[in-house]
Amino acid sequence: MNPSALLGGLLLAVAAYFVGHYTGDTAGETRERATWQTKEIKQKEAYTTALRAEIAKRTSDQLAHQASARKASTVYETALAAKDETYAAKVADLQRRGGMRIPAPACPRTLAATAEATGSGKSHEVAPATVALPEQTQQQLLALTSEADQISEQLRALQGWVRDNGFYGQTE
Repeated sequence: MNPSALLGGLLLAVAAYFVGHYTGDTAGETRERATWQTKEIKQKEAYTTALRAEIAKRTSDQLAHQASARKASTVYETALAAKDETYAAKVADLQRRGGMRIPAPACPRTLAATAEATGSGKSHEVAPATVALPEQTQQQLLALTSEADQISEQLRALQGWVRDNGFYGQTE
């Protein structure tokens, strides 16, 4: 055998081995990359589907909370309007009866000043049982009462909202 033919055959075998090995590696890499990309696409699709479902759920929850808040606001404003009507009627009745009064013994200085100023000095006159509060004091007390009623209605409406949204206790 000719040594150059033997060397040529050996070179040909080595070249064929490397070409086959390289082609096999490239095909394996391509298959592996395709498998990996398919898996990535499936993960992204699952993530996108879950994200869309969560967005839909959150949107639904938000709309439900907004409706509940509108309901609570309507209940509050209705109750407040009713309180305002009742308040106005009570103030008118109070004014018709002569304003706010307190027992005379609760304010001896005012009673003494009133008795001296209006009396003729006779000791047998009957002292009034009640004394009218000053107009400014009456207005301040009425304002405080109105504010307390508003806060009470506001808290009642908020409590209803909390119950309606399931944050506390059971809804009825």
